[in-house]
Amino acid sequence: MLDLGASINVMPYSIYASMNLGELKNDGVIIQLADRSNAYPKGVLEDVLVQVGNLIFPADFYVLDMEDSPHSTPLPILLGRPFMKTARTKIDVFKGTLTMEFDGEVIDFNLSESIKFPKDDHSCFSIDIIDDLAQDFLDCLERDTLETTIAQGIGQKSGFAVPRSVEEAEIVAALESLPQYHGKPSNPISISVSTNKLLRLSGR
Repeated sequence: MLDLGASINVMPYSIYASMNLGELKNDGVIIQLADRSNAYPKGVLEDVLVQVGNLIFPADFYVLDMEDSPHSTPLPILLGRPFMKTARTKIDVFKGTLTMEFDGEVIDFNLSESIKFPKDDHSCFSIDIIDDLAQDFLDCLERDTLETTIAQGIGQKSGFAVPRSVEEAEIVAALESLPQYHGKPSNPISISVSTNKLLRLSGR
């Protein structure tokens, strides 16, 4: 993968470990990433031959221990500006072409055609709702037993199964055993307000 923004060539350690490419040279370099975090390479691999089409270019790679891809496609190597300088890379934005040259031989790439056939690489995303359910469960447990029983209703089913305690079961049984009242409520009794004043007597 070509990257004009990269000042070095990078090779994942998984690729280095799967191939017999020789020993790494430790030069103590610390790489600062785009998010300003630091990466510590395992070493430098010098004079690696990279074949692009019919052309072969020498390149030096910094080997980094990177996370494996969750897909079947392995992590690609990153070819930065040093490699593109060696390959005399030229990008014609108007024509949509990229050319590389080595020892008088030139190879052309049609960028427009490459965009039409993107890499078949899909990502799977998931949403974790365990925290929300756990919080709802804790809120329910923190309620008063009688309040929880009345709020949820005797026969109402909640969105998630909350086991009833022995105390809740006893309250539900006591409420269900009460006689049901089907009559109409009695008329309210009006009480007149007295206007008489109270006389307070103080004894000696």
